[in-house]
Formats: sequence, C-alpha cells, structure tokens
Amino acid sequence: MIGQLARQVLVTDDPLTAQQVGKITQTCIVKSEDCSICYMKVFPRSMVLRLPCPHIYHTKCISAWLQKNPRCPMCRKHALEGQ
Repeated sequence: MIGQLARQVLVTDDPLTAQQVGKITQTCIVKSEDCSICYMKVFPRSMVLRLPCPHIYHTKCISAWLQKNPRCPMCRKHALEGQ
C-alpha cells in the first residue's frame, strides 16, 4: 500500500511532452479493435501505442491526447505509471 501511495505522489498530471509520448511502448496487434478516441478500426498487424492499463490507441490519436492530458481516456490511469 505504501508503494502505491508513493507512485501516486511521484506521478504528476502535467501533460506529456512529445519525447515522453515517444517512450511509450508500441506494439503490433493481432486482432481488430476500435480506437476509443477516433472510433475507427485498428486493423490486425497495425502498430499502436499500448498504455500500461493496457488500452490501445492509434499512435496519432493517443499522442495528441497525452500532450493535453496524461491519463488514459478510458480508465484514467497515468500513461507513465509503471514505465
């Protein structure tokens, strides 16, 4: 519990820089999913950003989002938590 509280204190709600967004893991998905930001299909074998939560988004969509708000639009977990 103390570790969880310490992580919350160390993680700020400042928007992420382009460099910070660039450090988030990119992955290739195997099944079709929808991007929760633009609602368009993410097709198999597409490269996406997978947040620690682990929701996935088109790189362009989530990059723009994280430079305004550092939390996942679905679950509100901080995008750098656990990285």
